[in-house]
Amino acid sequence: MWTSSAKQFAADSTHMLCVSHPEWNGLATIGTLDWTDYTAAATIVFGAAKAAGMVLRCKGHRQYYAAAFSNGNAYIILMSHGSRKVLAQAACKLEPDSKHYVSFSCCGSMLTLKMDDSALLHAEDSTFSRGGCGFLVDCGTILVDDISIYASRKKQNEKGEQR
Repeated sequence: MWTSSAKQFAADSTHMLCVSHPEWNGLATIGTLDWTDYTAAATIVFGAAKAAGMVLRCKGHRQYYAAAFSNGNAYIILMSHGSRKVLAQAACKLEPDSKHYVSFSCCGSMLTLKMDDSALLHAEDSTFSRGGCGFLVDCGTILVDDISIYASRKKQNEKGEQR
């Protein structure tokens, strides 16, 4: 069952989900604290939003890892008790209303962000070891299709390659 702190979270007439939030930290999540090593992936249409992306190892809507896109950059972020810490960052300009296949993986302490099947970022952090996943929107809207969540069966190295 999905849980949402985003003001608007619903099925859309042409997309699986629409997640919209007029403020900072709008989340829609699924999963339990039993989830440990996994990949969450989806096709996301990035509308006008200050920041948007996916979350992993979510333990409530104030503690999670995020793969976020904002201000021409991609970030892997640690959100802990309402404070965001950037773990990794790279340039990544998204056109308005662009559609991209995004996957965000956690395996042990390794976090990997891919977009359109190309590795973008890797970070290592052991703050959270379990929790659900979902979508993040700050001041805007995203449309989501083709959601998949699957267990990681192999460990990843620092480049996100399976070993």
